[in-house]
Formats: sequence, C-alpha cells, structure tokens
Amino acid sequence: MGIASLVSTGHPEVLKRLAIEIFNLWIDVFYEIKETQVVENTSDSSPAPSPHGLKRLWELDEAPRQFYQNTEGTPEHDRRKAVYDRDPVRTMHLGTFIATHIREAEAACGPDMFQAQYLSKADPTVLSQIQAELARA
Repeated sequence: MGIASLVSTGHPEVLKRLAIEIFNLWIDVFYEIKETQVVENTSDSSPAPSPHGLKRLWELDEAPRQFYQNTEGTPEHDRRKAVYDRDPVRTMHLGTFIATHIREAEAACGPDMFQAQYLSKADPTVLSQIQAELARA
C-alpha cells in the first residue's frame, strides 16, 4: 500500500520503476495472499485459518493484546484502537487500493504519457496479471 501511495504521486523517479520492480512486487504480494488463503469454505463466518499458520492481522476484529501494551483505560488505548479500526490495511481491499492509486498516477501524468512512458515498458504477461488482479478487486 505504501508503494501504491508513492506511485500515485506521478513522480518519474517512482514511475520509472513501475513496469518492472513495482509490478513484480505487487504480483508477489498478490500471490502470497492467495497462497495463504484456504480455498474451502467454512460453515461459520470467521476467516479460515491460513494453511501455513500465518496470522492475517487484517482479518481480526480486535487487535492482538500486545498492540495495546498495557494502555487499557487511557487515552492512548483509545487512540490505538481508533488507528487500528481505521487502518487501510484492514479496511480496504489491496487490489482496490492499488487500482485507485494507479488511476491517480495516470491522471497526474496524463493517460497517453502514462501508457507510452510506463505501462508500455511492462512485460505483457505481468501487465495482464496485474490487470486481472485489479479487475477482481
């Protein structure tokens, strides 16, 4: 999400890395997320456990106890709870977040320049994988 925020600035220093480094990073992240998800449906509404024992903290309703670090009953506890409840990692789908920020970069550069200078340099297979992930969002 941090990289997507950098992309949305439209700065050439960031966008020149879009076609290779950033797209590959995003493909790896999308793959890792898919790999940790259990395909089978569970009967209850709680998230399925990761097959690798990973804790997907963005799926928890409550922050882990250590997140609050003995701040219960203080303004700091309330602040941490508010931050946790509004954290984009928990509240936004990654594909939607990335798609929004790519559109912002495109708007900052202009669609024609964005296509010619940055997207056209991406491997077509990688670009189609990114587009497929963003379409699922």
